Amino acid sequence: MSWDYKFKESALKDLHHLDRQVQQQIFKYLDKHVKQASNPADYGKLMVGGYFGYIRYRVGAYRLICEIRNHELVVLIVEVGHRREIYKR
Repeated sequence: MSWDYKFKESALKDLHHLDRQVQQQIFKYLDKHVKQASNPADYGKLMVGGYFGYIRYRVGAYRLICEIRNHELVVLIVEVGHRREIYKR
């Protein structure tokens, strides 16, 4: 079973505002922990509050807020940002 990941348009825009090195770090993490995983939720943490039902991935000082779509085998990245800013949105 092979998983894939997709970016929501707003998350892709957030990603393009980051440094190239951080972008590469995020893609490397996704390729290792999402594409090769039997269950990508094992590498994330369930969120509560306003993001209830979403999964959070930690990539250095950055966070990826994701929705796991089991029926499509897709992880949809909803938001990307620095840890001090991402939860204030």
